[in-house]
Amino acid sequence: MLTQELSGLSLQMMDFTVQRLGRTDFVVVYINPLEPLNSATIDGLRHHIDARCSMELQRPVRAEVILTVSPPIHWSDPEEQTAP
Repeated sequence: MLTQELSGLSLQMMDFTVQRLGRTDFVVVYINPLEPLNSATIDGLRHHIDARCSMELQRPVRAEVILTVSPPIHWSDPEEQTAP
């Protein structure tokens, strides 16, 4: 759903995370803006994600949008780690 919401904008979704605390879901979306964006555009995007996710999930949602050029959470580690 988030990918559909962000299509057509000059940005790339790098990653996202969803966490439920009580009855509220918290959504953090990490995006790489492909061109300069002003703060009003980012705030509008955050409000749009809040509304769309609340409608889709049928519960309160709080969203944050973080600008980044590299995926912050899931990246391929060149050195595999073995379990202890």
